[in-house]
Amino acid sequence: MLASSASLEQLTASVSSMTTFVNQTRNDVNVLQNEFTALSATNQDIREQFIARIGTTINIETPAGSVTGLLIAVGDDYLEILETSGSIAIVRIAKINSFS
Repeated sequence: MLASSASLEQLTASVSSMTTFVNQTRNDVNVLQNEFTALSATNQDIREQFIARIGTTINIETPAGSVTGLLIAVGDDYLEILETSGSIAIVRIAKINSFS
């Protein structure tokens, strides 16, 4: 009976530990969902600002450098900019540091 009681205590402790882990994981997932929702709303707001500027000259700063030209299209997560050279630059909205 003592061995069975010790095994039951170990099992109870393991279940308790796993329950704590699951609850913490659930909390972490909720935090990430809230952050994602906030970022999605922010990206939509920024996208709407770009849509309002279609047909205007825009300067975009990215980690790879700057792009200047006529904003010709706004996709779900990118911009198309017609540069003065005639090239079309595709810039991911997530990579934009600043714009004017």
